[in-house]
Amino acid sequence: MVLNQKFSAFNKDHQHIVSPKLKLLIHVLTKDTTLTTIVIEKTDMKKELKDNRIIYVGIGIFLLLTIGGFSSLFEHSIKDVLLNLNVQPIRIIWTEMFVQLITYAIGVILAINIIKSTKISELIIFRNVIILFILVQFLQYVQGVLNLEFKTEDYYLNSSDYYDVRQTDLNLDLITQVFSILNILIVGIIVYKKR
Repeated sequence: MVLNQKFSAFNKDHQHIVSPKLKLLIHVLTKDTTLTTIVIEKTDMKKELKDNRIIYVGIGIFLLLTIGGFSSLFEHSIKDVLLNLNVQPIRIIWTEMFVQLITYAIGVILAINIIKSTKISELIIFRNVIILFILVQFLQYVQGVLNLEFKTEDYYLNSSDYYDVRQTDLNLDLITQVFSILNILIVGIIVYKKR
């Protein structure tokens, strides 16, 4: 009876701690020491782990889409600047590939470090990654609009040369595809090493 009253008082005072999925057995040993034993039903534990895995998959998907969005944003911004500066198309293409590679690597490392160091729940991280994804989509739109304002006369001539090289050089197309695959492999290696 006394134990039941103490459990009810504990439950009222600590509702944010006590989950309906958990069964708590509280034993009061002495006046100063309290031992709390948590008994978790196996099915509840498996369901919670499964829910966390689904959230982690969602975080991973949106994180990869967000990093890809930032990569695209940086690539297009740098490409437009270089086209305005009369840089050779082949150099622009190589610069884009390296920007993509660096953006993916830095983005994944930063994300892993932030996720590991934070004490925020997985749902809040998931929500924040979705918000960041929406933000990068908006920034890509703004970047496209702003680039219209800063294009020089040489930009259109250089852009034509750039796309001619892109369409005619099959080896360069193959190298671009290899770099795209390399980005994903680097992401996988970083995640595996940082686990």
